Amino acid sequence: MINVINFFCLKKTDMKENRFYTYIYLDPRKKGGFTYGKYVFKYEPFYVGKGSYDQYKYHLREAINRNKSSSNKHKFYKIKKILKENLEPIILKVEEGLKEQESFDLEIWLIWAIGRNDLKLGPLVNLTNGGEGDSHTNETKEKISKSLKGWDGYWKGKKRSKEDKYKIGSANRGKPLSEETKLKIKKSTLGEKNHNYGKKGQPAWNKGIPCSEETRLKISNSLKGSIPWNKGIKE
Repeated sequence: MINVINFFCLKKTDMKENRFYTYIYLDPRKKGGFTYGKYVFKYEPFYVGKGSYDQYKYHLREAINRNKSSSNKHKFYKIKKILKENLEPIILKVEEGLKEQESFDLEIWLIWAIGRNDLKLGPLVNLTNGGEGDSHTNETKEKISKSLKGWDGYWKGKKRSKEDKYKIGSANRGKPLSEETKLKIKKSTLGEKNHNYGKKGQPAWNKGIPCSEETRLKISNSLKGSIPWNKGIKE
């Protein structure tokens, strides 16, 4: 009898742990073939989330009830526009019967693979990279942080397309560079030996490098009409 009780208790616990799913909202106005890894959608995705029970319906109810207090206005008005055309967003559970961490991992991957609209990387109206939740332990938060950092490792040894490079460049355009990043760029451009050029006691970066006639002509033309920097300075 004890074994039977333990069996049913285990099953109940498993069901509670595996109640999570990852869902996606599709725009019924934009039909096509949208493939991301093994997942194929017939309509354009615009939002990815993670939930349990009937949580996936929340965003639709929010728009129907005109709850403008939504923290994601872009998502709210996107669904409102679809409803105004007498349509409803298509809501799919991409994977269900998952543990919470599994649903978070899939949410993070889908957002990365499809791309966020605010970063100009894709059609998603998500404002974060996913993986948020009140039930996170410090260990879980660390795992999510590592999983996001790990996307750089995904590209290691692989060539990025011109489109991917353009998307990444657009997303980062206008962002201030850290001092560490500036130093890395300087080193990669000038070489390790010359990254301190211009500092007192350091040689010029181009010292000892002969100029071509074309370069000399360009320098000469650019300086024509300008006042020498050392004019009037006595040696």
